[in-house]
Amino acid sequence: MTERYYRKVNCDRCGHEMTEESAFGRWMRNHEQLLSQNGYVFSDLDYVAHRYKVGNDREIQFMMAFEVKTRGAEPKGWQDDTLGFFNRFIRNRRKTPGNRSIRDQAENRPEILLSKLNKRFVIVRAFGMHLLQFSGTYPPDSREEDGGWIKWDRKKISEETLIGLLQFNVDPDSLAQMDLRKHHIPKLLHLFDSIAVRIP
Repeated sequence: MTERYYRKVNCDRCGHEMTEESAFGRWMRNHEQLLSQNGYVFSDLDYVAHRYKVGNDREIQFMMAFEVKTRGAEPKGWQDDTLGFFNRFIRNRRKTPGNRSIRDQAENRPEILLSKLNKRFVIVRAFGMHLLQFSGTYPPDSREEDGGWIKWDRKKISEETLIGLLQFNVDPDSLAQMDLRKHHIPKLLHLFDSIAVRIP
């Protein structure tokens, strides 16, 4: 038997609590050939944040993923492992004099990627996978003044900091202010543009 599905939401109309699982999720979780005791884990990815524009410029873009836990829940051991592996796969930050203390730096990941929408190459800074926890179910019912809390990677933060994180104005790793200026844009990026214009 696979593990019970715990994530619940409240109906906006009547307030009734129900599981959030989709029909496909329920099918995967209960299929006899896909049971967890046979080594299979299927996790939905809660959110992917993508800032595709800074001012009017789309040359540098920012991405990260994050798992949300409500009512003070913690990821289970297997989920911690899965999220940790995924975190390493999707990072492409590089150590620089300004960010030597940032954790889990990945090496040799692509940072110049083709934007099909813009038909050109862009720089994508990938900040990995993070954990967002609420003492309640979302920021307004997790406010500190009401005895609640919001945590980012298990560190308490304010609702204002959370908004800054989602805007990429706050660094998801260090919680310091982000520097969104164009630093060290590879000269190769402009060479790639001549290739991109020929892509249908």
